[in-house]
Amino acid sequence: MKEITRTPFIHSHNLSLTGGTSEFNYRASLSYKDNPGLAINSGYNELIARFVANQSLFNNKIQIAYDATYRRFNQENVKDSDNDYNAYSAFKHAQHYNPTAPVYDPANTTSGGYYALDIQNYENPVAYMKQRTKETKGGLFQGSARISWFILEGLRAQLFGSVNYMDKNLGQYQSR
Repeated sequence: MKEITRTPFIHSHNLSLTGGTSEFNYRASLSYKDNPGLAINSGYNELIARFVANQSLFNNKIQIAYDATYRRFNQENVKDSDNDYNAYSAFKHAQHYNPTAPVYDPANTTSGGYYALDIQNYENPVAYMKQRTKETKGGLFQGSARISWFILEGLRAQLFGSVNYMDKNLGQYQSR
């Protein structure tokens, strides 16, 4: 277990700005989070930017509200709903692995210098972690705007629009 785990240092940073006048106010924020996983070669980080504003025009006859959020993320060897191929599968192999067996075998070039037995579903957990990569990167943008027009007292018209866009790329590699 010592060979496939580490003591991660998780950190997050946040910055917010607010301001405005009686006709226009805003709030902008930026946050970053880095979470290296407990298992080696695993982790997650994200950057989130958000902007919210409210605007009043023509003596409050028209009010406009904006909201936009962008999130960028990167996760490495983290379990997802697609399959069970992730860093934490190495823990399963570590439970079954012979604790007196060596981790490395430089003479075994077929397994990349790791000790390996030719037994089905019996893998060296360190080799499992260091010879496999699964990385997911992506971004998400969500935005909306609402325009309210106060026509008469008790009569209001509103227009609302929103957009939601996501991109996600998954890459995997497994050595022989």
